[in-house]
Amino acid sequence: MSTHSSLQYAAHASLLAILASLAACVAPDKLTPLPPDPDYVWQRSGTLHSDVPMWVGTPYTAERLQAIEDWLPTDAAVHSPYWNLEGRLQLSEGRLETVREELEAGGLDDDEVHNQVMVVRYGFERVRNELGATSVQRSRAEAGLADLDALLGLGRAGVQTVALVLIPRAEWHARAAIPANMKRNNRGWKRITVHHSAMSQPAPLRGPLADSIVAVRDIQSSQMSAREYGDIGYHFLIDPSGRTFQGRLLVYQGAHSGGVNNIQNIGICVIGNFEQERPTPAALLALEALIEELRVQYDIPRTEILPHKKWKNTECPGRYLNSWLSSNYRARP
Repeated sequence: MSTHSSLQYAAHASLLAILASLAACVAPDKLTPLPPDPDYVWQRSGTLHSDVPMWVGTPYTAERLQAIEDWLPTDAAVHSPYWNLEGRLQLSEGRLETVREELEAGGLDDDEVHNQVMVVRYGFERVRNELGATSVQRSRAEAGLADLDALLGLGRAGVQTVALVLIPRAEWHARAAIPANMKRNNRGWKRITVHHSAMSQPAPLRGPLADSIVAVRDIQSSQMSAREYGDIGYHFLIDPSGRTFQGRLLVYQGAHSGGVNNIQNIGICVIGNFEQERPTPAALLALEALIEELRVQYDIPRTEILPHKKWKNTECPGRYLNSWLSSNYRARP
């Protein structure tokens, strides 16, 4: 082989070695995974993958937040857990900014602030506590909770020891309220009345969220259809697993204690029949956490935490729950 040919061969061999080395560097199994970033996935692919929600890549506006809110209780079920958490997280981040802007503009009264803050906190806490959340998602949720506390002027003392798990109206598919059939509350809140639903607690109600949603929707449907209420009569409902459902908004008087007794009176219904059986520990923990948050928010004295039987001749909220109220809040009939 000539010297020239030898040099050509060596050059070709070197080039092939370099190309082989480069190929090894970019082999799919050698790539370092990118951190989760939904907008990056959308931009990189150029088209929306079947698992990527349609709201990804759209401008970050109120319309996008509404699209996410509509997506969560409907189409989210066919997407991966990652996107479900990402949707909740982005919705909570957007809602936090909305609360911030409206507070700065003075556009919210105390009840509206409380409603929105509870929903925002629920969203961040759900992502933070979800085992399937990525470290990035969990960090964003923690940052959101810190921002929320800072916005409300809460220090460490403002952090709850028992976190409320609040299910927003949109998530339990609440029927649209009829404002014309309700009275606005313009006088603050002075008391809380506790009820039971008086329905039995079938075993499934102690587990899946879907079964509790059915129970809450049944209560709303019965009250709006049979009694012609403008909405579900209670402001909050609690299931045996300790999940708290957002009921009638606090900008409206409830429909739970009869006529004028509803004035400045927040209604809480614990699902179950507590004349027959005891409330679950989870339900009682959630009830206490909710009562304490409302007491602090509206400066309600402990002696104004009342059983339904205070207002009418009824066994509600049942002997077992009434006993708990009497022991914890001295709310004797």
